[in-house]
Amino acid sequence: PRATRIDYYSRSDLAPRNFQLMFTSGTTGCMKGIVHTQRQVAMNAEQAVIACGFTENDLWLHAAPMFHAMDAFATFAMTMVGGAQVTSATTASSATLFEAGEIARIIADREVTATALAATHLAILISWCDSYTTNSSKIGSLSSLRLLSCGGSPIPPKLIECLLTRAPGVSYFTDYGMT
Repeated sequence: PRATRIDYYSRSDLAPRNFQLMFTSGTTGCMKGIVHTQRQVAMNAEQAVIACGFTENDLWLHAAPMFHAMDAFATFAMTMVGGAQVTSATTASSATLFEAGEIARIIADREVTATALAATHLAILISWCDSYTTNSSKIGSLSSLRLLSCGGSPIPPKLIECLLTRAPGVSYFTDYGMT
């Protein structure tokens, strides 16, 4: 059986070990690197599991920019609960690093239940879905999403309205905070 909590390590064993280096955007001053310990990362992921209600039935889409901390927690949280994770096949040689059509296809085909997006990417995705969706295609439907966080900049209320219209069952929250 899968562990439903972090019960396979001693919390005190993890405390002193450096584990993850994240870089801030410098919104409060100069950009800087922040080192997180294994304990900090594990406790953050465990709290995310509790707050977001992640289970082994969830599928997280890693679509946020690589430098965004708002997506990093899911790597560990989904692993803790035995959930699945997927990312797009977009490559650095692509004309754009965020391809709304590819993200929409993954969400629809794989029935993604949770993801995090930068505000700009959410706007691009909603716009693409609005222009593409047909009655005969589920691509462009975001109805499988039960959880979506968004960050990176202020989120216009109209964009949130559009999301909630397209994905009425989604729980939405703005994810912004200290790295």
